[in-house]
Amino acid sequence: MFKKGLMIIFWGLLMLCGINAIPETVYASDDYDITVFIGGKEVSDYYEEDNISVNVDNREIILNGYEGWDIDIYTNLDKTCTFTIRVNGKNEIYGAGGNAISCDNDIDLKIVGNGVLNCTGKSTSYDVSVIYGARNVEIDGPTINSDLFMRFCEIIGKFVLKNGTLNIKSEINISNYENNGKRFVFTKNLFVAIDSIELNDNKVNISYYYPEKYTEDMILTNETSTGHKEYYYMFYTCHHEPEINSKNVTVNIPDKVKDFILLKKENKVQFSFVKEGKLYQTYNPNEIKGLSWDDKNKTLTMNGYNGSWIGIGCYSYHNNISINVKGKNVINETEIDYFANDRIYLAFAFGEYQNSLHFDQCDGTIKGDGELKIISGSIGNRETRDSYYYYTIQSIVTIDGASVVFEKMLNNSFHVDGFVMKSGNVTVNYNRDYSKNEYDNSVWLGSVIYAKEKGVKINGGTLVVSYEKLADTNISYYINPIILENVNEDFIGKNQYEPIDIDNCSIIIIGIDKNMNFDKPFSYNIDYSDDEIGYEGDDLKVNIGSNAHIVYAKTSKDVSRIDIKNFKATLDCTEYLYDGKAKTPKVNVAGLVEGINYTVTYSNNIKVGTGVAIVKGIGFYDGTINLSFNIKANSSIAKKYGPKKGSIIYDKVLKYKVVRAASEDGTVIGKLSVIGLKKKNAKKITIKPTVKIGGFDYKVVSIKNKAFYKSKKLKKVVIKAKKLKLGKKVFAEKGGKKIKIFVPKKLKKKYKKLFKKYKNIVVK
Repeated sequence: MFKKGLMIIFWGLLMLCGINAIPETVYASDDYDITVFIGGKEVSDYYEEDNISVNVDNREIILNGYEGWDIDIYTNLDKTCTFTIRVNGKNEIYGAGGNAISCDNDIDLKIVGNGVLNCTGKSTSYDVSVIYGARNVEIDGPTINSDLFMRFCEIIGKFVLKNGTLNIKSEINISNYENNGKRFVFTKNLFVAIDSIELNDNKVNISYYYPEKYTEDMILTNETSTGHKEYYYMFYTCHHEPEINSKNVTVNIPDKVKDFILLKKENKVQFSFVKEGKLYQTYNPNEIKGLSWDDKNKTLTMNGYNGSWIGIGCYSYHNNISINVKGKNVINETEIDYFANDRIYLAFAFGEYQNSLHFDQCDGTIKGDGELKIISGSIGNRETRDSYYYYTIQSIVTIDGASVVFEKMLNNSFHVDGFVMKSGNVTVNYNRDYSKNEYDNSVWLGSVIYAKEKGVKINGGTLVVSYEKLADTNISYYINPIILENVNEDFIGKNQYEPIDIDNCSIIIIGIDKNMNFDKPFSYNIDYSDDEIGYEGDDLKVNIGSNAHIVYAKTSKDVSRIDIKNFKATLDCTEYLYDGKAKTPKVNVAGLVEGINYTVTYSNNIKVGTGVAIVKGIGFYDGTINLSFNIKANSSIAKKYGPKKGSIIYDKVLKYKVVRAASEDGTVIGKLSVIGLKKKNAKKITIKPTVKIGGFDYKVVSIKNKAFYKSKKLKKVVIKAKKLKLGKKVFAEKGGKKIKIFVPKKLKKKYKKLFKKYKNIVVK
């Protein structure tokens, strides 16, 4: 960090002085800080000796009759640069137990020329390559012959054979000891380029041969002691299928191992399950209750699954596997023996063995409208940081719609390279007994999200973390809900990680008490070595947006509810044509889930006019949003009318005569005149301005002659209509009991005048 700080100050001073610190066209050695080693010895920027010349300014090594040890090329800055090895004449590089040509991950290596380069792994080790560590490699012209190397190349980017010929001999590794009369074959993938491989119709000759210790009576196998079969590939990629013209690739493999060494991976997904404490590999999900697999769309549907560990291995080209969650599902790890033989193998094969839902070399998206409950387990991917596997497993787990609930936590809820949450609900309940540190009576709680270089992006949804059930006040709890860890700097050469990004979401942390050692919800680790974790919280990149709601509460009852209006709400359709059916447009509240975070009801959603979807927050949300949509008249549908003019119709209390018929679609509002009581003994009635009878809408426009003339029991009349025409002798003008009539306040004077001649009427 100190060195990095001095460099920043240095470049800043240059810029203040008007000096361009990063020239656009000149690439001097200082710009890239390139170091070259020949046979393990660092050489100068302008080195020439023994048929080899090095010019760092030109970023080039020229071989012309060279015979010697390995070549290593390194750069220390954050910029990718191209370095060229030009092959003239006949040359030979000895691996001497190491790689023939090594580069760091910021070098794009080109090998050009019309010469020959022989690479011989004299006294070679098990795990070495002709070309190792570069980002991308392009071979254009020379013939390269290799022998006694386990791999030809091992790089993190793209391998291209633009022009030239490769003649490769590879020794097959055989175990020294027998197991049940068989010897295990273990070799390496020959070409490893994590992104892609392109051979472009050039000639590649590959020949595998037995080691000197091999004898004809040996029985060879690729099956491990646990029953797992290992396969090896000549061309191994993770992101894109190798582009190989098989006509130009000749392969010679001894018969006993030809089924173990394949040209390239099949594009397939492999499932593993733990059932009744035993590991089953290459299992068909369609044979398991509650699971179904759609291979075409790479979707695993969970609907009523109740079981234990599920492993998903994408032994193809970094597919995105979707988990469609429907109904209630449970993955229960509490009854699994983690130290059984099969489980130990599981840990070896898949890294973080406690992952209840495990993604190996693939991304995973958990979607759907159901619930997945995980008991004493986690969701994650392979935990490996050695060799090229580091680059194969940068898996991202995405939550998009589903509800995931963790109970009785064993460790981190999500242990992944990258975590994304777009919508849905994640609830983590810390409610199990932890083994405590006897020295200081403390407990370190697993994180909710423990992410690597791909960062954490919570840009929607609700994350609830509850420590309510950790009731032992005699124990000190150490809490880090979200941790971002950077990979070993020495391995990748640079700090390459993405930040924690929080916006348009809710993070609710419940149960923080005085015995909880809690400072902030985010922290950052740097993995400096294999056995030491350093903490550097000040360098943490956390972007918290204006619509990120981070809420703390002692109990779930104390949580301050979040107004649903903070989140954008939309309808999937806002224009309809009338067809007589109720319109229920789908509501989407960004990041939230209907039925868990909000409810939806509808009004005025059948007839022509403006309908409303009423969205109300529930759970940790409150507030109301009204979303409008239009129902338009449909000219292609003939209008249907209700009872015709002159018809007599009723509601629960009153008797009406139809003055104008109403249309079914609501475009024509009917008119009614009150002509009497449905129930002759009614004591109280209300005359509304509008009524709905038989599904048709009407305005009440008048009270007919003698409508209530003989209504002896009537004591109270409420008139809500603002415009109402009165007929003659609506009520008895003399005698009878007093009737109180309640009218709109603003129209009281008008109605008093209308009822002036009625001696028994009191207008209120």
